[in-house]
Amino acid sequence: MAELRVTSDARPSNVVRFEQLMYLALGFGFVDTLWRWSEIVKLADRVGAEHTVVVVTLVYFAFKVLLIWLAARKHQSWARWILLIIFVVSLKPYHGFQRSSHVYFELILQLGQLVGYSTALFLIFTGNSREWFRSSAYIPANPA
Repeated sequence: MAELRVTSDARPSNVVRFEQLMYLALGFGFVDTLWRWSEIVKLADRVGAEHTVVVVTLVYFAFKVLLIWLAARKHQSWARWILLIIFVVSLKPYHGFQRSSHVYFELILQLGQLVGYSTALFLIFTGNSREWFRSSAYIPANPA
């Protein structure tokens, strides 16, 4: 039985799950940003950068979408490394939440983002995704 060469259209399961989880985590991050928007704008207003914060926020989310797309659809290994670096740099120590009526909602958003992002990165660096990044064409172990 001849092995079938599968093009980049047939992505391995780890890559598919990576993309799904990254967009989910990005969605949690977007909702969290919208939730805390007034706080972010107040902070930016103190330094006179209220208009800049909008542009920087949009560019940040667009850049992450681009990196996810490059890693999951275009075999760009460097994009997954940039995503890993962004994740590590963005980790912040837990200082506890201030008492507010929305503490559980904020916790759910942040935990969803953390779990989704870390699981997605684990998947993109392990299993059947490693071979997919080594070559431009993916050859499955069991071409059934």
